[in-house]
Amino acid sequence: VEEGGGGVLRKDILDMREFGLSVVRMIEDEDIRFSIYSECLEVLTRLSDANLVSSMALRERMDIVPDEDIVDKLQHMGYGYNGARRCAVLTSNAGFSEALKWAVEHEGDDDFNLPLVGVGGG
Repeated sequence: VEEGGGGVLRKDILDMREFGLSVVRMIEDEDIRFSIYSECLEVLTRLSDANLVSSMALRERMDIVPDEDIVDKLQHMGYGYNGARRCAVLTSNAGFSEALKWAVEHEGDDDFNLPLVGVGGG
């Protein structure tokens, strides 16, 4: 596992992000939740590379339930369950072609196959 900025392991950054997002989702006041999210994003920007920061887009889509048809098709193409779910959510279930394109562009991302914590349906 490579190190991110400040000697922090990239896996640790991913773990912190997933935990932080799950905690932030519990905050009912939207202004406070957004403020905390923005501060976390700034910290992650300093600690990580573009792939990790781009995956923060999940926060904006946390209520989307992955389209199981898209997930199934991607799995039949060899993508893992978590990666297939991530593709469906991050393309807002726009369709198989869009999800496949996103998969091809992002399958090398460190968090591609990590479970989606707090995203609709799982």
